[in-house]
Amino acid sequence: MASWLTTCVEDLKRSFLDPQLCIGGRVFVYLATSLRSHVNDLSNLNNQSSLRLNEAPPKLDQVSIAIWISQLDSSAQPARLAKRLVRFIKQLDQRIGASGEFAPLGPYPGKDGNGYTIVPRCSVLGERFGLTNAVGPADQAADLEWLIQHCAILDTRKFVVKRLPLHLSSQLNPLSCHLRAVTGLLPFENQLSTTATGIVMGDPSNDKPIGIELIEVVKQAERHEVDVLVLPELTVSADNFALIQQHLANSTSRFPTLLALGRTHHPSDMPGLCYNQAVLLGGDGEVLFAVDKRSAVAVPGKADDPNDRQYIREATKIAADDEPLPLLATPIGLIAVVTCLDLFHERGFQQLMSSHASLVLVPSLSPKTKPHQEAAARLARSRWAVTVMANRPLDATDPGRKAAPSFIQHVTVLTPLDAPHDVVSVRTD
Repeated sequence: MASWLTTCVEDLKRSFLDPQLCIGGRVFVYLATSLRSHVNDLSNLNNQSSLRLNEAPPKLDQVSIAIWISQLDSSAQPARLAKRLVRFIKQLDQRIGASGEFAPLGPYPGKDGNGYTIVPRCSVLGERFGLTNAVGPADQAADLEWLIQHCAILDTRKFVVKRLPLHLSSQLNPLSCHLRAVTGLLPFENQLSTTATGIVMGDPSNDKPIGIELIEVVKQAERHEVDVLVLPELTVSADNFALIQQHLANSTSRFPTLLALGRTHHPSDMPGLCYNQAVLLGGDGEVLFAVDKRSAVAVPGKADDPNDRQYIREATKIAADDEPLPLLATPIGLIAVVTCLDLFHERGFQQLMSSHASLVLVPSLSPKTKPHQEAAARLARSRWAVTVMANRPLDATDPGRKAAPSFIQHVTVLTPLDAPHDVVSVRTD
Protein backbone atom coordinates (compact mmCIF):
# COMPACT_ATOMS: atom_id res chain seq x y z
CA MET A 1 0.00 0.00 0.00
CA ALA A 2 2.87 2.33 0.78
CA SER A 3 4.41 1.81 -2.64
CA TRP A 4 1.66 3.50 -4.65
CA LEU A 5 1.61 6.44 -2.23
CA THR A 6 5.36 6.79 -2.53
CA THR A 7 5.12 6.69 -6.31
CA CYS A 8 2.29 9.24 -6.31
CA VAL A 9 4.24 11.71 -4.15
CA GLU A 10 7.45 11.29 -6.13
CA ASP A 11 5.56 11.83 -9.41
CA LEU A 12 3.90 14.91 -7.96
CA LYS A 13 7.21 16.40 -6.83
CA ARG A 14 8.90 15.58 -10.12
CA SER A 15 6.03 17.02 -12.22
CA PHE A 16 5.80 20.29 -10.31
CA LEU A 17 9.40 21.31 -9.69
CA ASP A 18 8.70 24.55 -11.52
CA PRO A 19 6.45 26.86 -9.40
CA GLN A 20 5.07 28.30 -12.64
CA LEU A 21 3.32 24.96 -13.19
CA CYS A 22 1.79 24.91 -9.70
CA ILE A 23 -1.57 26.28 -10.76
CA GLY A 24 -4.30 25.06 -8.42
CA GLY A 25 -6.42 23.54 -11.18
CA ARG A 26 -3.47 21.81 -12.83
CA VAL A 27 -2.31 20.20 -9.59
CA PHE A 28 -5.92 19.33 -8.71
CA VAL A 29 -6.42 17.38 -11.96
CA TYR A 30 -3.03 15.64 -11.77
CA LEU A 31 -3.56 14.55 -8.18
CA ALA A 32 -7.15 13.42 -8.74
CA THR A 33 -6.22 11.29 -11.76
CA SER A 34 -3.23 9.87 -9.86
CA LEU A 35 -5.40 8.73 -6.95
CA ARG A 36 -8.37 7.47 -8.98
CA SER A 37 -7.22 3.86 -9.24
CA HIS A 38 -6.49 3.71 -5.49
CA VAL A 39 -9.69 5.26 -4.22
CA ASN A 40 -10.60 2.38 -1.87
CA ASP A 41 -7.16 2.23 -0.25
CA LEU A 42 -7.15 6.00 0.10
CA SER A 43 -10.58 6.01 1.73
CA ASN A 44 -9.59 3.30 4.21
CA LEU A 45 -6.41 5.11 5.16
CA ASN A 46 -8.20 8.41 5.49
CA ASN A 47 -10.90 6.95 7.75
CA GLN A 48 -8.38 5.81 10.34
CA SER A 49 -8.64 9.19 12.04
CA SER A 50 -10.49 12.48 11.73
CA LEU A 51 -9.92 14.83 8.81
CA ARG A 52 -9.23 18.49 9.50
CA LEU A 53 -9.25 20.68 6.44
CA ASN A 54 -7.53 23.55 8.20
CA GLU A 55 -4.32 21.53 8.11
CA ALA A 56 -4.09 22.14 4.36
CA PRO A 57 -2.01 25.09 3.09
CA PRO A 58 -3.57 28.39 4.24
CA LYS A 59 -3.01 29.80 0.76
CA LEU A 60 -3.38 28.13 -2.60
CA ASP A 61 -1.33 30.47 -4.75
CA GLN A 62 1.37 28.98 -6.96
CA VAL A 63 4.22 29.63 -4.50
CA SER A 64 2.35 28.12 -1.53
CA ILE A 65 1.40 25.05 -3.56
CA ALA A 66 4.99 24.60 -4.77
CA ILE A 67 6.31 24.81 -1.18
CA TRP A 68 3.68 22.34 0.05
CA ILE A 69 4.57 19.81 -2.67
CA SER A 70 8.30 20.18 -2.02
CA GLN A 71 7.80 19.43 1.68
CA LEU A 72 5.92 16.17 1.08
CA ASP A 73 7.83 13.22 2.58
CA SER A 74 7.29 10.06 0.54
CA SER A 75 8.76 7.98 3.38
CA ALA A 76 6.12 9.08 5.90
CA GLN A 77 3.61 6.61 7.32
CA PRO A 78 0.98 5.72 4.68
CA ALA A 79 -1.98 6.85 6.78
CA ARG A 80 -0.38 10.22 7.52
CA LEU A 81 0.63 10.72 3.89
CA ALA A 82 -2.82 9.76 2.63
CA LYS A 83 -4.42 12.27 4.97
CA ARG A 84 -2.18 15.06 3.74
CA LEU A 85 -3.13 14.31 0.13
CA VAL A 86 -6.84 14.07 1.00
CA ARG A 87 -6.80 17.35 2.91
CA PHE A 88 -5.04 19.08 0.04
CA ILE A 89 -7.32 17.84 -2.72
CA LYS A 90 -10.44 18.64 -0.67
CA GLN A 91 -9.11 22.13 -0.03
CA LEU A 92 -8.50 22.64 -3.75
CA ASP A 93 -11.97 21.30 -4.48
CA GLN A 94 -13.60 23.74 -2.05
CA ARG A 95 -11.58 26.75 -3.18
CA ILE A 96 -12.21 26.18 -6.89
CA GLY A 97 -15.87 25.29 -6.36
CA ALA A 98 -16.50 28.37 -4.24
CA SER A 99 -14.65 30.75 -6.53
CA GLY A 100 -17.85 32.05 -8.10
CA GLU A 101 -16.38 31.51 -11.55
CA PHE A 102 -18.64 29.41 -13.74
CA ALA A 103 -16.28 29.42 -16.69
CA PRO A 104 -14.54 26.08 -17.26
CA LEU A 105 -10.90 25.83 -16.14
CA GLY A 106 -8.29 24.08 -18.23
CA PRO A 107 -7.99 21.76 -19.91
CA TYR A 108 -5.15 20.44 -17.77
CA PRO A 109 -3.16 17.23 -18.30
CA GLY A 110 -3.94 14.33 -16.01
CA LYS A 111 -1.57 11.64 -14.77
CA ASP A 112 -2.81 9.46 -17.66
CA GLY A 113 -1.79 12.09 -20.23
CA ASN A 114 -5.38 12.97 -21.19
CA GLY A 115 -6.85 16.46 -20.89
CA TYR A 116 -9.43 17.35 -18.25
CA THR A 117 -11.64 20.37 -17.72
CA ILE A 118 -12.71 21.54 -14.25
CA VAL A 119 -16.18 23.02 -13.79
CA PRO A 120 -17.52 24.20 -10.43
CA ARG A 121 -20.72 22.29 -9.74
CA CYS A 122 -23.96 23.89 -8.71
CA SER A 123 -27.45 22.46 -8.81
CA VAL A 124 -30.35 24.51 -10.11
CA LEU A 125 -32.19 23.01 -7.15
CA GLY A 126 -29.59 23.79 -4.52
CA GLU A 127 -31.07 26.94 -3.05
CA ARG A 128 -34.66 25.95 -3.79
CA PHE A 129 -34.45 22.77 -1.68
CA GLY A 130 -31.81 23.94 0.77
CA LEU A 131 -29.23 21.40 -0.39
CA THR A 132 -25.79 21.93 1.06
CA ASN A 133 -23.97 20.96 -2.14
CA ALA A 134 -24.60 19.62 -5.60
CA VAL A 135 -23.59 16.04 -4.91
CA GLY A 136 -26.32 13.49 -5.46
CA PRO A 137 -26.43 9.91 -4.09
CA ALA A 138 -24.71 8.39 -7.14
CA ASP A 139 -21.94 10.96 -6.83
CA GLN A 140 -21.27 10.04 -3.23
CA ALA A 141 -20.73 6.37 -4.03
CA ALA A 142 -18.68 6.59 -7.20
CA ASP A 143 -14.97 6.86 -7.86
CA LEU A 144 -13.52 9.93 -6.10
CA GLU A 145 -16.92 11.58 -5.65
CA TRP A 146 -16.80 11.17 -1.87
CA LEU A 147 -13.70 13.32 -1.99
CA ILE A 148 -14.41 15.81 -4.78
CA GLN A 149 -17.83 17.36 -4.24
CA HIS A 150 -17.65 20.98 -5.34
CA CYS A 151 -16.16 20.50 -8.81
CA ALA A 152 -16.63 18.19 -11.77
CA ILE A 153 -13.51 16.94 -13.55
CA LEU A 154 -14.52 16.11 -17.12
CA ASP A 155 -12.50 14.16 -19.67
CA THR A 156 -12.07 16.32 -22.78
CA ARG A 157 -12.34 13.20 -24.96
CA LYS A 158 -15.94 12.80 -23.80
CA PHE A 159 -17.10 16.36 -23.15
CA VAL A 160 -16.55 19.80 -24.62
CA VAL A 161 -17.40 22.47 -22.06
CA LYS A 162 -18.44 25.81 -23.51
CA ARG A 163 -18.48 29.10 -21.65
CA LEU A 164 -21.74 31.03 -21.53
CA PRO A 165 -21.12 34.52 -22.96
CA LEU A 166 -20.78 37.08 -20.17
CA HIS A 167 -23.72 39.19 -21.35
CA LEU A 168 -25.96 36.11 -21.00
CA SER A 169 -24.42 34.80 -17.79
CA SER A 170 -25.73 37.65 -15.66
CA GLN A 171 -29.25 36.95 -16.94
CA LEU A 172 -29.35 33.42 -15.46
CA ASN A 173 -28.85 34.47 -11.85
CA PRO A 174 -29.78 33.76 -9.09
CA LEU A 175 -29.18 30.06 -8.55
CA SER A 176 -32.67 29.35 -7.25
CA CYS A 177 -34.73 27.98 -10.10
CA HIS A 178 -38.48 27.90 -10.42
CA LEU A 179 -39.71 25.69 -13.24
CA ARG A 180 -43.02 26.27 -14.91
CA ALA A 181 -44.62 25.77 -18.31
CA VAL A 182 -45.91 28.46 -20.60
CA THR A 183 -49.50 27.45 -21.28
CA GLY A 184 -51.83 27.95 -24.21
CA LEU A 185 -49.25 27.63 -26.94
CA LEU A 186 -50.34 26.50 -30.39
CA PRO A 187 -49.45 22.95 -31.50
CA PHE A 188 -47.02 22.55 -34.38
CA GLU A 189 -48.43 21.19 -37.62
CA ASN A 190 -45.38 20.09 -39.62
CA GLN A 191 -45.40 16.33 -40.09
CA LEU A 192 -43.17 13.39 -40.93
CA SER A 193 -43.12 11.62 -44.26
CA THR A 194 -41.44 8.28 -44.94
CA THR A 195 -39.53 7.24 -48.02
CA ALA A 196 -37.58 4.19 -49.03
CA THR A 197 -34.38 5.74 -47.72
CA GLY A 198 -35.73 6.39 -44.25
CA ILE A 199 -37.47 9.14 -42.36
CA VAL A 200 -37.15 12.48 -44.08
CA MET A 201 -38.31 15.83 -42.80
CA GLY A 202 -38.30 18.30 -45.62
CA ASP A 203 -39.52 21.86 -45.38
CA PRO A 204 -43.32 21.37 -45.39
CA SER A 205 -45.70 23.30 -47.60
CA ASN A 206 -47.00 25.20 -44.59
CA ASP A 207 -43.52 26.31 -43.56
CA LYS A 208 -44.36 30.02 -43.62
CA PRO A 209 -47.32 29.81 -41.19
CA ILE A 210 -45.21 27.58 -38.95
CA GLY A 211 -42.55 30.30 -38.97
CA ILE A 212 -45.15 32.86 -37.90
CA GLU A 213 -46.24 30.51 -35.12
CA LEU A 214 -42.67 29.95 -33.94
CA ILE A 215 -42.01 33.67 -33.71
CA GLU A 216 -45.22 34.04 -31.70
CA VAL A 217 -43.93 31.34 -29.34
CA VAL A 218 -40.71 33.30 -28.82
CA LYS A 219 -42.72 36.47 -28.24
CA GLN A 220 -44.81 34.67 -25.62
CA ALA A 221 -41.58 33.61 -23.92
CA GLU A 222 -40.53 37.27 -23.90
CA ARG A 223 -43.85 38.34 -22.35
CA HIS A 224 -43.70 35.57 -19.73
CA GLU A 225 -40.03 36.39 -18.97
CA VAL A 226 -38.90 32.85 -19.73
CA ASP A 227 -35.18 32.23 -19.33
CA VAL A 228 -34.91 28.89 -21.14
CA LEU A 229 -37.26 27.88 -23.97
CA VAL A 230 -37.38 24.34 -25.42
CA LEU A 231 -38.93 23.42 -28.79
CA PRO A 232 -39.50 19.83 -30.00
CA GLU A 233 -37.39 17.63 -32.26
CA LEU A 234 -37.54 18.13 -36.06
CA THR A 235 -39.54 21.34 -35.71
CA VAL A 236 -37.54 24.23 -37.14
CA SER A 237 -36.72 24.34 -40.87
CA ALA A 238 -33.68 26.12 -42.28
CA ASP A 239 -35.72 29.19 -43.23
CA ASN A 240 -37.46 29.33 -39.86
CA PHE A 241 -34.16 28.81 -38.05
CA ALA A 242 -32.83 31.94 -39.75
CA LEU A 243 -36.10 33.71 -38.92
CA ILE A 244 -35.75 32.89 -35.21
CA GLN A 245 -32.12 33.99 -35.18
CA GLN A 246 -33.02 37.29 -36.80
CA HIS A 247 -35.85 37.90 -34.35
CA LEU A 248 -33.61 37.22 -31.34
CA ALA A 249 -30.85 39.43 -32.72
CA ASN A 250 -33.26 42.34 -33.20
CA SER A 251 -35.30 41.86 -30.02
CA THR A 252 -34.98 44.42 -27.23
CA SER A 253 -36.13 41.86 -24.63
CA ARG A 254 -33.55 39.94 -22.63
CA PHE A 255 -35.82 36.88 -22.68
CA PRO A 256 -35.39 34.06 -23.48
CA THR A 257 -31.75 33.78 -22.46
CA LEU A 258 -31.39 30.31 -24.00
CA LEU A 259 -33.44 28.50 -26.64
CA ALA A 260 -33.05 24.75 -27.36
CA LEU A 261 -34.70 23.46 -30.53
CA GLY A 262 -34.78 20.54 -32.91
CA ARG A 263 -33.97 21.38 -36.53
CA THR A 264 -35.62 19.59 -39.42
CA HIS A 265 -33.46 17.11 -41.32
CA HIS A 266 -30.87 18.75 -43.54
CA PRO A 267 -28.09 17.20 -45.66
CA SER A 268 -24.96 16.02 -43.90
CA ASP A 269 -21.47 15.53 -45.30
CA MET A 270 -22.26 11.81 -45.72
CA PRO A 271 -24.11 10.85 -48.94
CA GLY A 272 -27.70 9.73 -48.37
CA LEU A 273 -27.73 10.81 -44.74
CA CYS A 274 -29.15 13.91 -43.08
CA TYR A 275 -28.45 15.68 -39.82
CA ASN A 276 -30.93 15.41 -36.98
CA GLN A 277 -29.58 18.11 -34.73
CA ALA A 278 -30.57 19.85 -31.56
CA VAL A 279 -29.26 23.40 -31.38
CA LEU A 280 -28.80 25.68 -28.39
CA LEU A 281 -29.15 29.37 -29.17
CA GLY A 282 -28.25 32.31 -26.98
CA GLY A 283 -30.77 35.07 -26.43
CA ASP A 284 -29.05 37.11 -29.15
CA GLY A 285 -29.52 34.34 -31.74
CA GLU A 286 -25.91 33.12 -31.58
CA VAL A 287 -25.44 29.35 -31.96
CA LEU A 288 -23.81 28.17 -28.74
CA PHE A 289 -23.55 24.56 -29.93
CA ALA A 290 -25.25 21.92 -32.07
CA VAL A 291 -25.58 18.24 -31.08
CA ASP A 292 -26.06 15.38 -33.53
CA LYS A 293 -28.56 12.75 -32.45
CA ARG A 294 -26.87 9.61 -31.14
CA SER A 295 -29.72 7.10 -31.63
CA ALA A 296 -31.66 6.60 -34.87
CA VAL A 297 -35.37 5.88 -34.63
CA ALA A 298 -37.07 3.10 -36.60
CA VAL A 299 -40.64 3.15 -37.91
CA PRO A 300 -42.84 0.47 -39.49
CA GLY A 301 -42.02 -0.13 -43.14
CA LYS A 302 -45.65 0.01 -44.26
CA ALA A 303 -48.05 2.17 -42.30
CA ASP A 304 -51.09 0.45 -43.90
CA ASP A 305 -49.96 -3.10 -43.14
CA PRO A 306 -50.00 -3.95 -39.41
CA ASN A 307 -48.48 -7.38 -40.14
CA ASP A 308 -45.37 -5.91 -41.72
CA ARG A 309 -42.50 -6.44 -39.26
CA GLN A 310 -39.95 -4.55 -41.31
CA TYR A 311 -38.69 -1.25 -39.96
CA ILE A 312 -37.16 1.73 -41.67
CA ARG A 313 -34.22 3.29 -39.89
CA GLU A 314 -33.94 7.04 -39.65
CA ALA A 315 -31.52 8.05 -42.39
CA THR A 316 -29.38 10.35 -40.31
CA LYS A 317 -25.73 10.79 -39.46
CA ILE A 318 -25.40 9.36 -35.96
CA ALA A 319 -22.86 10.79 -33.55
CA ALA A 320 -19.87 8.48 -33.22
CA ASP A 321 -19.05 6.71 -29.95
CA ASP A 322 -16.03 8.93 -29.46
CA GLU A 323 -17.82 12.17 -30.34
CA PRO A 324 -17.79 14.43 -27.25
CA LEU A 325 -21.00 15.83 -25.81
CA PRO A 326 -21.14 19.66 -25.64
CA LEU A 327 -21.94 21.17 -22.25
CA LEU A 328 -22.60 24.79 -21.33
CA ALA A 329 -21.20 26.13 -18.05
CA THR A 330 -23.69 28.61 -16.55
CA PRO A 331 -24.63 30.12 -13.18
CA ILE A 332 -27.37 27.47 -12.88
CA GLY A 333 -24.94 24.63 -13.48
CA LEU A 334 -23.91 22.63 -16.52
CA ILE A 335 -26.54 22.47 -19.25
CA ALA A 336 -26.76 19.53 -21.67
CA VAL A 337 -28.99 19.19 -24.74
CA VAL A 338 -29.91 15.76 -26.14
CA THR A 339 -32.51 14.61 -28.65
CA CYS A 340 -35.38 12.27 -27.74
CA LEU A 341 -34.01 8.68 -27.64
CA ASP A 342 -30.60 9.89 -26.50
CA LEU A 343 -32.10 10.61 -23.09
CA PHE A 344 -32.68 6.94 -22.27
CA HIS A 345 -30.67 4.82 -24.73
CA GLU A 346 -27.79 3.35 -22.77
CA ARG A 347 -24.90 5.17 -24.49
CA GLY A 348 -26.55 8.56 -24.28
CA PHE A 349 -27.83 8.05 -20.74
CA GLN A 350 -24.45 6.98 -19.37
CA GLN A 351 -22.86 10.01 -20.98
CA LEU A 352 -25.40 12.25 -19.26
CA MET A 353 -24.72 10.57 -15.92
CA SER A 354 -20.99 11.22 -16.35
CA SER A 355 -21.53 14.83 -17.41
CA HIS A 356 -22.78 16.11 -14.03
CA ALA A 357 -25.28 18.26 -15.95
CA SER A 358 -27.69 20.14 -13.68
CA LEU A 359 -30.17 20.91 -16.45
CA VAL A 360 -30.92 18.57 -19.38
CA LEU A 361 -32.97 20.00 -22.26
CA VAL A 362 -34.62 17.47 -24.57
CA PRO A 363 -36.32 18.27 -27.90
CA SER A 364 -38.46 15.20 -28.68
CA LEU A 365 -40.77 13.66 -31.27
CA SER A 366 -42.35 10.54 -29.82
CA PRO A 367 -45.71 8.76 -29.43
CA LYS A 368 -44.78 7.91 -25.84
CA THR A 369 -42.57 9.48 -23.21
CA LYS A 370 -42.58 6.93 -20.38
CA PRO A 371 -38.99 5.74 -21.12
CA HIS A 372 -37.92 9.38 -21.17
CA GLN A 373 -39.62 9.99 -17.83
CA GLU A 374 -37.94 6.96 -16.27
CA ALA A 375 -34.51 8.11 -17.43
CA ALA A 376 -35.19 11.64 -16.17
CA ALA A 377 -36.25 10.23 -12.79
CA ARG A 378 -32.96 8.31 -12.55
CA LEU A 379 -31.02 11.48 -13.31
CA ALA A 380 -33.00 13.31 -10.64
CA ARG A 381 -32.42 10.64 -8.00
CA SER A 382 -28.76 10.08 -8.83
CA ARG A 383 -27.50 13.49 -9.87
CA TRP A 384 -30.17 15.91 -8.62
CA ALA A 385 -30.57 16.98 -12.23
CA VAL A 386 -33.58 18.72 -13.77
CA THR A 387 -34.80 17.38 -17.13
CA VAL A 388 -37.08 19.40 -19.38
CA MET A 389 -38.54 17.64 -22.43
CA ALA A 390 -40.64 19.29 -25.15
CA ASN A 391 -42.48 16.63 -27.16
CA ARG A 392 -44.84 16.65 -30.12
CA PRO A 393 -46.75 13.85 -31.89
CA LEU A 394 -45.38 12.02 -34.90
CA ASP A 395 -48.32 13.11 -37.03
CA ALA A 396 -50.31 16.14 -35.87
CA THR A 397 -52.77 15.74 -38.75
CA ASP A 398 -54.15 12.46 -37.40
CA PRO A 399 -56.89 13.36 -34.87
CA GLY A 400 -56.76 9.85 -33.40
CA ARG A 401 -53.16 10.26 -32.34
CA LYS A 402 -52.80 11.90 -28.96
CA ALA A 403 -49.42 13.37 -28.23
CA ALA A 404 -47.47 11.96 -25.31
CA PRO A 405 -46.96 14.68 -22.74
CA SER A 406 -43.98 16.93 -22.44
CA PHE A 407 -42.66 17.11 -18.89
CA ILE A 408 -40.38 18.70 -16.33
CA GLN A 409 -38.66 16.28 -13.94
CA HIS A 410 -36.85 17.42 -10.85
CA VAL A 411 -35.92 15.81 -7.55
CA THR A 412 -39.33 15.72 -5.91
CA VAL A 413 -41.92 15.69 -8.64
CA LEU A 414 -42.66 14.96 -12.30
CA THR A 415 -44.86 17.59 -13.93
CA PRO A 416 -46.52 16.19 -17.09
CA LEU A 417 -47.66 18.83 -19.54
CA ASP A 418 -50.67 17.76 -21.60
CA ALA A 419 -50.85 18.54 -25.31
CA PRO A 420 -50.68 21.08 -26.88
CA HIS A 421 -47.65 21.95 -24.73
CA ASP A 422 -45.14 21.41 -27.49
CA VAL A 423 -43.04 24.16 -25.98
CA VAL A 424 -41.59 24.01 -22.51
CA SER A 425 -40.02 26.88 -20.64
CA VAL A 426 -37.79 27.24 -17.65
CA ARG A 427 -37.92 30.36 -15.55
CA THR A 428 -35.37 31.34 -12.90
CA ASP A 429 -36.82 33.62 -10.22
